[in-house]
Amino acid sequence: MFASKETTSLSRSVAIQKALDMRTAKYVILISALAVAAINSGAIASDLELIRRNRELLKTKLKDPDSAQFNIEKVIRNEGGLVVCGEFNAKNSFGGYTGYQRWIGLAPYIALIEKETKNFKSLWAKSCDEPKSSSKPKEHLPLAR
Repeated sequence: MFASKETTSLSRSVAIQKALDMRTAKYVILISALAVAAINSGAIASDLELIRRNRELLKTKLKDPDSAQFNIEKVIRNEGGLVVCGEFNAKNSFGGYTGYQRWIGLAPYIALIEKETKNFKSLWAKSCDEPKSSSKPKEHLPLAR
């Protein structure tokens, strides 16, 4: 009879240990998920800041900077570093919108505009387009306006 109490006590100990291990595992998974979310939100915040700085750089080249409308912007991470690729529309000196055109931002250095930059298509292809046959695709994060 005494042996069965020990066996019952031992099986309770094992059951409690398993429950604690499961609980610990759940906390480890939760903490890991929160850490990944924090890292990703930091990346999103820094990407948004990079887009904001590049927009400001682009606006310095426009006749009416306050009229700028932005569309389809993304941050590309490639061998050369971080690049912002997107489209914008703005008013010309007559007050009319010119139509959307592509731009590449390399803040704090330069913003390249499609209609004003020689060889823009090849620059866009190298910096912003998805690779067609590359084994390692460029990492990018599309962002909303």
